[in-house]
Amino acid sequence: MKKFIITISREFGCNAREVARKAAAELGVKFYDKDLVDMAADRAGISRDSFFGQRRAH
Repeated sequence: MKKFIITISREFGCNAREVARKAAAELGVKFYDKDLVDMAADRAGISRDSFFGQRRAH
């Protein structure tokens, strides 16, 4: 199975999350957003900012 990542740039109020959800549904792929990062940080017992800081350091 071929894997790919699609990113969508956005500005406040542009409804990009809904656009991304619809695109994912149309393409038949899973949709992930910042909520996934929040969940991972919570499970690791660290803040979201720390999560990003640690990822960038590796």
